[in-house]
Amino acid sequence: MAQLPSGLKTFEPSDIVRRAAQNENIEALDRFVVKTSSANVAKNKRAAATGGVLIGLPTAPWSSAAAGEGGRWALPAGSVYPLSLTVDLGLPCAKLEGISFGGWPVQSAASLPKDFIVEASPNGTDWIKTYDHAGKPAYSPLSYLPFSANADCRYVRLTVKAAAAADGSASVSCLSVFSSSHGNRDLDPLDDERGWGLNARLQGLVVMSEGGIVDDGAGKVTLDGTLIVMNPASGSYIRVSRGTFTLGAWDYLYIDLPFGTAGEIAAQKGVYLENGRPYDHRNRLVLAQRNGVGLVHFNFAITSRLAGSNTLAQRALTADYAAGAGNATSAANADKVDGIHFSAAGGKLQYNDGTGWKGVGIKQVLRGETSIANPSDSVNVPIPWIDRSKSFLQVTSTLYQVKSDAGTSSGVYAVLFSERIYLFAGGLPAGRTVFISWEVIEYA
Repeated sequence: MAQLPSGLKTFEPSDIVRRAAQNENIEALDRFVVKTSSANVAKNKRAAATGGVLIGLPTAPWSSAAAGEGGRWALPAGSVYPLSLTVDLGLPCAKLEGISFGGWPVQSAASLPKDFIVEASPNGTDWIKTYDHAGKPAYSPLSYLPFSANADCRYVRLTVKAAAAADGSASVSCLSVFSSSHGNRDLDPLDDERGWGLNARLQGLVVMSEGGIVDDGAGKVTLDGTLIVMNPASGSYIRVSRGTFTLGAWDYLYIDLPFGTAGEIAAQKGVYLENGRPYDHRNRLVLAQRNGVGLVHFNFAITSRLAGSNTLAQRALTADYAAGAGNATSAANADKVDGIHFSAAGGKLQYNDGTGWKGVGIKQVLRGETSIANPSDSVNVPIPWIDRSKSFLQVTSTLYQVKSDAGTSSGVYAVLFSERIYLFAGGLPAGRTVFISWEVIEYA
């Protein structure tokens, strides 16, 4: 007998065949009617387990082992049973009528539990048994299992007593609980607790970088480490692979959030087109975009140390300022704070306010000693070149160590030049020597 996609079977007009097919058609119609008149009130609801591993949401209605996506309750080999999975429906639901679930992959009968019971509870404490699979034929993936009695409950508990696999492993995915009195709660988007559902997105994603984000000043943005995209409301996360991306004028970097869980995905590059609705994708998360040929703007949710000039024009700016503190390499190691670039070059901190790179703090300190002896009254001390406008000179001497020096000058006269220090001490007594120490502080 041929079977139609709906589950109905065609047959030839033989009494025996007719009766067998009609009975099977009645069962198929029963399942068809139950599933269409009832709603899955457990879809994308949270679950807790007494053992095994929860991967994503085992109540997600879609799962693909081939794609590595979807949620499941994984019971590893050697598991000691019984183990339970409890689903919180969020609010009490009237007339819970049945349950169904798959394995991993979804249609794998070998990965299903062999012996299990289903219970319901209004409060998570008082439980009523609604289904018992003990002594029944092997469960077929996604088959509808009617409850023995309607239950008005908020919690549903699936307890696995034994696995079909010889090693004791089992999986539960696409778990559904059906009710014909669901109050259209599926229509409330804030009840959507999928890994990347609207409820969680409204509460905000958290994006952290496991490495630096570098703009080389020539159009390339590098993720030195993976980006972790987290959804605190559902406990979901994925990683965005590291890589280097050339972002030209108006290009942007993005990922499309997976339907279920995923370990690591690669970022992709898009091009903004005016009036082209380039971001029109329900699951698209834009990570960064270049504003014309200028700044790269990152999603406000990303927490990272941004390194790099952050502008294509910056390298030309620093190349023109190659003398002194400004240099082309500064652009590749710049942080931007309140619109001002900061960088470290040669171990020195610099900033660029748009007019070139300037130093911050003390550039260098020069110290030395000299003397002036009668009949000489002055001395020139050579020093490395300095910027007089950013330098300060301090001088001390032994001029007043002898009290009989009262007739001499009142001190040492000092003048700072770019390449030397001029020191003068006139009127020294015969045979008298004045020892002088000096210090030059040059600021960046």
